[in-house]
Amino acid sequence: MDLKRFTKDLKEGLEVEHAMKKLKGRLQDINDQKQGLTIERERIFKPIVDEVRQVKETIDENQNKVIQKLAENQNALSTDLSFLNELDSFESPPESPLLLEAPPKPKTKIPDPEIGFNQADIHIIKIIAFPTLKYVDHKMLEGDVNLDRLQTDVYDKAKRMNHVKAGLSKDEVKNKNKIESLDGEVTVLKKYLERINLPAKGEKNLVTQKCKGIRKYKQKKRNAHKVGSKGQYGGLSINLSRLLNEVVVEVSNPSTVGSVYERQGDKGIIDLLTKKFDPKKQYSLTAKQIFNDLNKLAQIPMHRSSGKSKLLKGGTIFSSWEDLEKRLIILTGTIDADNTHDMAGIRSAKFLKRYEYESYDLDTSLTTPANNAAQKKTGYKFTVDSTTDATTVIDWYNAYFEMDFKLTKMDNTTYGAADAAAIINGGLSMIKDIKVDFDSARILHLPDANHAINIKNLTEYTREYTRDMGPILFNYPDTDTGAVIQKYTTLALDGNAQNIAPTDNTNYNEGFTARKILLAAGAENKIRIPLNGFGFFKSLEKQIAPNGKAIFNIMLEDDANVLFRANAAVEGRFIVTKFVLWIPKMELINEGKKALVANYIRPHTWSYLRESVFTSLPLRTRSGTFKLTNTISKPRHVFIWVLNATKLSDQEQNMFVFNTFNLTNARTFTKAQLRLTNGGFYPKQQLDPTTHLNRAYCYLAEYMKSVNDCLSGPTMDIKQFQNLYGILYFDLSYQDPGLLPATTGLEFHFALNNAPNADYHIYALVLNEEDITVDVVKEKAIIRSNKA
Repeated sequence: MDLKRFTKDLKEGLEVEHAMKKLKGRLQDINDQKQGLTIERERIFKPIVDEVRQVKETIDENQNKVIQKLAENQNALSTDLSFLNELDSFESPPESPLLLEAPPKPKTKIPDPEIGFNQADIHIIKIIAFPTLKYVDHKMLEGDVNLDRLQTDVYDKAKRMNHVKAGLSKDEVKNKNKIESLDGEVTVLKKYLERINLPAKGEKNLVTQKCKGIRKYKQKKRNAHKVGSKGQYGGLSINLSRLLNEVVVEVSNPSTVGSVYERQGDKGIIDLLTKKFDPKKQYSLTAKQIFNDLNKLAQIPMHRSSGKSKLLKGGTIFSSWEDLEKRLIILTGTIDADNTHDMAGIRSAKFLKRYEYESYDLDTSLTTPANNAAQKKTGYKFTVDSTTDATTVIDWYNAYFEMDFKLTKMDNTTYGAADAAAIINGGLSMIKDIKVDFDSARILHLPDANHAINIKNLTEYTREYTRDMGPILFNYPDTDTGAVIQKYTTLALDGNAQNIAPTDNTNYNEGFTARKILLAAGAENKIRIPLNGFGFFKSLEKQIAPNGKAIFNIMLEDDANVLFRANAAVEGRFIVTKFVLWIPKMELINEGKKALVANYIRPHTWSYLRESVFTSLPLRTRSGTFKLTNTISKPRHVFIWVLNATKLSDQEQNMFVFNTFNLTNARTFTKAQLRLTNGGFYPKQQLDPTTHLNRAYCYLAEYMKSVNDCLSGPTMDIKQFQNLYGILYFDLSYQDPGLLPATTGLEFHFALNNAPNADYHIYALVLNEEDITVDVVKEKAIIRSNKA
């Protein structure tokens, strides 16, 4: 994204908006002046008019006296001059009092948040792409800045600079200038960090160049809700050994030398006490309750800017009435787009002129295959280039593929009503491989994409969502292993009048039948494939990817793996007749642009769950070890399932119905355990899926409950889990704190109840945490992936 162009457009828009507001204000002032002119004139001039009238009356009265006196004197002028003495007693008219001038207005004292920063310092702050101190000060006064997040970003940037400096050799002359430059930039960032801790509210707040002042809030550090290295937590002491090894919160009071609290915890309370608050993490009720109990016992005040304040049932401490007022404004919705990366705010109509979908066609058009030939499966590419767009941004979270497709026989004739032929479940079953690049950063590369999304749909969709949204996704899950489309058994009648109730066909496949009916007679079906089924695009629900060049490369699946037919239905093919990418574009008003620049288009990092599918070679062993990968960073969830080799590349087989509990000649697992090369086995107690079927199902059910509404039903029940969708789930989110961020290898250790007589494949879907970074380089915002 070209930030220079974007901010220029924003600046011009703000200038026009400011000029319009100023003009409206001026016109209103003129109207107000006209309306109040009569009243104002009367108020100002009434004393003067009254005074002039009084003087005039006095002059007229005295003039009459003088005229009368002159007339009398004229008659006596020849005989007596004594009248002249009488004129000495004549009183002159009173003088009009002078109007008092208004005292001069005192000069306004303007606070300067950049005291102590020279032009070079300010230039360095701009180059590093942090907001200026004046801008931060202005946003503080408006209550529209997340101070904690800004401090974290500044700290992280300084930490990265120190890391770069540490990697430079001081013995080389060429590194001398670079080291000095990094030292200077880190020094400026430290000053910047200290200054933003002292909001500029006037001259008295900016006390010295070093920003050493007294604030009303005297908590020594923001991380007061993290346990100390020796177990201190406020006025209490926590037994760190039991906390980290046994996950037991044991609290004692040093003053009484006795235990005051003890309770079994979980990983969530360890994170709350030892780590920074993660707004994306779903902390358990137990962790929240223990955290509340500890804070009540320790009597530690909670600062309003701490993320952990959201977990407390008590009140939050505010340093002043101004802080409280700003917080109330936020809570009542005056500030609509807060600084928590919540895209729901910026998607609202208050920040947008338009929110409209725009379609993108394939770079190369689709081709219709000839008779007895399959459609081309490779070379499908979409390009979306928004690099120079300075007025809109893309909401990638709600983007989707639209695909029209149909089913025909190889000779291009269509299947009839009696033909048992359809595709396997889900629209994405037709996509084998997908690669997505954002500005040359590979943010998605998923071979066997259809397998990955099938597992995610089975474990993340609820029964209600599948029922309501299934038609537009072409998602009709199989209810049996075969392709039986007859719902009831055939009645045997003897020719006489008989009243016999039909019985259900136990092998009836409801999902396959629904798909078959929709595809009969060559009917075209329009389906939607949402991009947020993939982890990266799902993470954009609360993020915005900077405008840039996005390239999608897609490979379609082979017909032999997509079609599923029976009852002597002949070989067929699927044909895609339309393939379009729809992306919503948001045209922002000036307020929306300001929120975008302040909250999203700046250096920051977030994480998401990346999908990877691993497949074993053909196996025919009774027991062994399947090495998924030697190196993978931060694995969190692993799903294992099995397919017989005959399920692949055969139109009379359905690769989305698994053989986990029915391998080859009726073999089942008696041992299933996942090993982390740096962290032991999961689960610790070996799992026997055959004997302990309920245990295996409950593991998966716990995951399904954690990712959807607990009040809704899962897609599969335990019978379907055993017969159709045998997925062994391994939860790796609970690990030793030191291993959670580590890179490790993964191995699946297994054993069967007896030797198999045919080949099978073990599949694994791994969801691991990957970091995505938005960086600003030379006034351009770009996205970076830690995954090559």
